[in-house]
Amino acid sequence: MKRFVILRTSSFICLFILLAVNYSCSPSRAKSTDYDKVLDNENVVMLDTWVTQQLALQKEWVEDKNGFMEANIILRNLGGKLLHLEIRTYFKDSHGGTVETASDTWNPVTVNPHEDFHYSKLCTKKEGAGYQFHIRLGKLKR
Repeated sequence: MKRFVILRTSSFICLFILLAVNYSCSPSRAKSTDYDKVLDNENVVMLDTWVTQQLALQKEWVEDKNGFMEANIILRNLGGKLLHLEIRTYFKDSHGGTVETASDTWNPVTVNPHEDFHYSKLCTKKEGAGYQFHIRLGKLKR
């Protein structure tokens, strides 16, 4: 009987040691980074779902340039390939209506692998009170 108790106790000790070693050697959980922000939000609209897997929003902000609003974003290319994108900026007035500007065109953008890209657009009218960036896959130039 003593032998059985000793065997059982030593089995539990071995199992405990094995679990402790296994747990301590397992990879740690990845830490949250700055660019874990949602990319598709009210200010940054993704038009291609594939792009949302390749890009991350680092930062967005607005600056006042002599009474004109300048919208800024920093995007990070999470993948190992060059990204060809197009970005279109819509400015909004204080009531949410679209302010017609020359920036209502699609601008081609290239983002290098694993790098950040800063994009900014200045509203050419003083009515600009809000903004929205639309991002989609760009067309490859051949």
